Amino acid sequence: MIFSLMPAYGGDERETILLARSIRQFAGVVADSAIHVMEPEQSPLSTAARRALEELSVSVFPFCLPPGGLDFPLAQKVYAAAEAEDRAGKDLLVWMDSDTMVLDQPDAFQLPESVSLGCCPVHLKNISSLFSQPLDDFWREVFGGCGVSLDRLFPVVSTMDAQEIYAHFNAGLLVVRPKAGILRTWRENFERLYLDRRFAPLYAERKARQFFLSQAVLAATIVQMFAREKIQLFSPRYNHPIMLVERYPVSITDPITCRYDAYSVLERCTCLRLKPGVTRWLHNSDHSMEG
Repeated sequence: MIFSLMPAYGGDERETILLARSIRQFAGVVADSAIHVMEPEQSPLSTAARRALEELSVSVFPFCLPPGGLDFPLAQKVYAAAEAEDRAGKDLLVWMDSDTMVLDQPDAFQLPESVSLGCCPVHLKNISSLFSQPLDDFWREVFGGCGVSLDRLFPVVSTMDAQEIYAHFNAGLLVVRPKAGILRTWRENFERLYLDRRFAPLYAERKARQFFLSQAVLAATIVQMFAREKIQLFSPRYNHPIMLVERYPVSITDPITCRYDAYSVLERCTCLRLKPGVTRWLHNSDHSMEG
């Protein structure tokens, strides 16, 4: 198993360090797995961050973003994920956003042989299309642009606001078999669609569609490549969004992996429902780059 991530582009490097430390501290039998950090050459890590990652036996792989990947929202993650898949070989690849902590042994990451992908539904409905209604124009363009036959669509339930929506998955946690090429196909589909002028009026109607286009293309790529039985949806204990629990008090205790959106959320968050040992580690340890 390989854990891989890209530091938040222009964001707080402490996220990357904290994720690596949480894996080493809490991931149990996979705590010593390889960790690959995909570093955009246009946004290199600081010397202090590199030193901290070296101490955790983390490998850093620079790669170059294409010019368009610098300007379009969240495009950097698409290219980084494809690069990570290229480097993963035959091992299971766990692709995670940098604002993640691993807080317990992630047994569900060991996918059964019959499963090609492990993932989670999106946290909130947001730009998703309700399964009880016809697809909106945005999603018709996304699915059509990725060559998805509409009879392949199936519903999922968003994890925090519990809406039944057409298949839509969170891009912040994916467990993939690299030989299938799902992340590289995601990049190919995204490159074909993200500058397509047909989307301009749809973005004008709702700006969030442009921000989340990459995640929408991921959903279409998954449905394009895998039948429903090849996809394992993780329980809400995985990818649990602690930045949303005050708005959506979903009863989840002892999450296995969690998301927090920004390091500042951790510094002020008072609603964590974590094991005592995890809470002490989080609040009593120095998680600066020198800590």
